[in-house]
Amino acid sequence: MNNTTLALELRNLTGNDTGTYSLTVETTGSFTGGTSLQVFVPASNVTIVPSKTELVEFNSTVSLVCSASGSTLSFIWLNGSSEVTAGERVQLTDSNSTLTITSVIRGDTGPYQCEASNIISKAMSPPLNLTIYYGPENVAVEAAPVGPFYSSGSNLTLTCSAESSPAAEFQWAVNGAELGEMGHELRLSNIQSSQSGNYTCIAHNKQSLRYSTSEPITITVLELGEMGHELRLSNIQSSQSGNYTCIAHNKQSLRYSTSEPITITVLEKGTAGGGGNSLSAGAIAGIVIGVLLAIAGVAGLVFYFVKGKKIPETTSRGNKQNGGTCEELQSVICSE
Repeated sequence: MNNTTLALELRNLTGNDTGTYSLTVETTGSFTGGTSLQVFVPASNVTIVPSKTELVEFNSTVSLVCSASGSTLSFIWLNGSSEVTAGERVQLTDSNSTLTITSVIRGDTGPYQCEASNIISKAMSPPLNLTIYYGPENVAVEAAPVGPFYSSGSNLTLTCSAESSPAAEFQWAVNGAELGEMGHELRLSNIQSSQSGNYTCIAHNKQSLRYSTSEPITITVLELGEMGHELRLSNIQSSQSGNYTCIAHNKQSLRYSTSEPITITVLEKGTAGGGGNSLSAGAIAGIVIGVLLAIAGVAGLVFYFVKGKKIPETTSRGNKQNGGTCEELQSVICSE
């Protein structure tokens, strides 16, 4: 305090020096004057405090709180180089010092930074990354060599892939029954026809606790007698019913071509009713169709001989005329 000039000097200002200052001069009267002082503390010690850092896609919500020293601070959030703004899944509260993200997705990993500032300074927090678990999805199986037909005794490797974080674990199954084989590769050595079937891969994410199954890949193992141009089926059973096709392969052109399917239906004894030797409905239908075709053929012959050849008819007087009786045409055919 300068008693001559009545000046008050404040040194090494701190935030506690902020306030309203007044001076009162008393002589023959009393005179008072005043002013306000705002001391800004620079922004510093900016850090992000997350509610958690490991999250599951679509399931988790996270809150990030920006902590900083300084006076009269403003806050801005950054995701990489882009400023974060409020939206459907994003809320900014507590004067923008708190960032909340609901139903996180894999693109919400960050890095996140908080910028704290006032009129005299600004400071940035260290980057924070979130770990977001997702998947498994897009599970697929590939075979090497490419099938679907393999000769018995050959070797085959099935490989499973999936989009997953962390990396998925894999379980193998054939025709819906688990094999007990783990890992992204299934190696089949010296394969036999009994190993034919629809193979699937089940992917499991330990963090998201989710499972996903691939589309089946069909593996058909043919015995040596079942390769080239003839397939012989002995003692066939109903389980062998199905649509049979022939796949032709040119080893030089590396091309394949498949025939139109032929349907084979094997019925167990007695399934058509009437005992073990009864005909199946398909056989009966075949016989009926055959009879109809025979009748049509007979009718065609009659038409041909009667109309085309114009067989002469003998009248009771012995004169030959067009047409004739059934008895007279019996050497050709007789039908009611």
